[in-house]
Amino acid sequence: MIKAVLFDYDGTLMDTEPVIIASYTELFRRYRRPEDFTPELQVEVLGPSLDVEMKKFFPELDTEQLKAEYRDYQNEHIRELIKPFPGCIELLEALQAKDVRCGLVSTRRTDSMEMHLQIFGMTQYFQTIIGTDKVANNKPDPEGIFKGMDELEVSREECMYVGDSASDIMAGHLAGVLTAGIITNENKRLAVETAGPDYMLDELISLVSVIDML
Repeated sequence: MIKAVLFDYDGTLMDTEPVIIASYTELFRRYRRPEDFTPELQVEVLGPSLDVEMKKFFPELDTEQLKAEYRDYQNEHIRELIKPFPGCIELLEALQAKDVRCGLVSTRRTDSMEMHLQIFGMTQYFQTIIGTDKVANNKPDPEGIFKGMDELEVSREECMYVGDSASDIMAGHLAGVLTAGIITNENKRLAVETAGPDYMLDELISLVSVIDML
């Protein structure tokens, strides 16, 4: 029986892809060339931590300063470029009605997620939020999932992890929990399917049916 669901954040519950792409585009405009941020790189950045990507794209610049500029740009454009995916609120309400505890495990900072959730009136749905600042090792390392399970007081047999990337599915496997891959970007489908999630979802609300079967 599933008693808790841990979710990835960006690209899973919240459509943050437009603001992520826009933020990186702005940095490439400032410090490289906009055309260097190719469509392939725009897919690549949807998941890895800022530390990894900033050091890769701008090795000669100060990573902390770049991250600060990236976050400042995002904060200026939250309301116009970020929104919950279709079915997100309905899913969270359904899980709450079933007394299924929910948490977030993400490579985004905790305070950033908390701010978004407050803006969109979603804070009440989550009992734990684990951002990159709360772990030593980001996904696919399972540290964040283990921490989330501890805070929700559930065993691996009682927990599921839901994400939109191969690293999410790998982290779930390493944590020993059931995994569900949600396809919100068709460019990621092959990678997610290849990672071998226990369940594949084309819409968030389908997770309710999956949990009802378990």
